[in-house]
Amino acid sequence: MNDDSGVTHNSAYDSTIGMQAGVVHNANISIGHQDATPEEKYKLGVRFLEDGVPSRARDLIGQAIAQKYDNAEVRFHWVLAMLSTRAYHDLGTEERQQLQRASEAVRDYAEGEWKDALRVAFDLLAMRGTPDGETERVLERLRTLSPGIRDKIVHHFDLVLTGGLKDGLWAERRLWAEAERLDNQRV
Repeated sequence: MNDDSGVTHNSAYDSTIGMQAGVVHNANISIGHQDATPEEKYKLGVRFLEDGVPSRARDLIGQAIAQKYDNAEVRFHWVLAMLSTRAYHDLGTEERQQLQRASEAVRDYAEGEWKDALRVAFDLLAMRGTPDGETERVLERLRTLSPGIRDKIVHHFDLVLTGGLKDGLWAERRLWAEAERLDNQRV
């Protein structure tokens, strides 16, 4: 707040302010605290992914994994963050190698919904450019996933998938939407 003397006073009384400025150049802003646990970093990364900031999600989830917080659920969200808003050719050589290593490590995770989702995600990635008739097996496995997980895969893989597989996924989404439209005795 400015008074008549041109002096600025901070009236954020009893508040915590990380920074207050008019113009900032070359800033490196960290959201979250430096002492966050790997689990906290993962959860924050998932929030960034859900909010449409996959690059920040990749960073945070990657940090959690580097600190040994790694399971099928964490790795699933990392894969989504790696591929969200990107075409496969946008990935660098190192990123493709990271995805390859992650796909090989799936066998080490505990069985369950997240491991199944991870397998489907990697199978979809492997099916890029496959002739139309050969994609049905993967689409069938996608159908068996819970709607929330299935929707995440379809949403975040939008730019990665092409051709018949993408057409098949969109046809599936249309059928799911039609089925859900009448759920819970809706008319």
